[in-house]
Amino acid sequence: GTTWTLIAYSTPSKVKVYASAAKQDIPISAMTKVVLDAAEYDALNEFDTTTNYRFTATYAGQYANSALILFDESLEDGKQILLQIQLNGVAALMGNYYTTGAISLHAISCVGTITMAAGDYLELYVYHTNSVPRLLRNNETELYWCINRI
Repeated sequence: GTTWTLIAYSTPSKVKVYASAAKQDIPISAMTKVVLDAAEYDALNEFDTTTNYRFTATYAGQYANSALILFDESLEDGKQILLQIQLNGVAALMGNYYTTGAISLHAISCVGTITMAAGDYLELYVYHTNSVPRLLRNNETELYWCINRI
């Protein structure tokens, strides 16, 4: 006969976090951690939405990331916007954009996979070169980060 072996099933890592509090002020030419203070879902309670605003992996594996930010105010022509996902404090994924023309709103995304060990952490950072500080939007459709173990 056939022998069946039960394989333990664990809940997969799946997270969607966003900014819900006051719009975050991003200073000029400073890599700034994005404050993600609310979770639409967090299956394993891996994202700290109160203190460090970071994802800490429960399990080793490949993690798919999709982050989007939208500035609430226009940026000057020819300025750089950078969105970076850091693994244990080191750049792992990056979206880079230079503004063109007088567009009232600027969005940037960062998408890709990152190999993580259990206990590794991810953080989201933003940077811009506008001549004055700029605000980020603060809702689940205009500033969010999704992380899924695949």
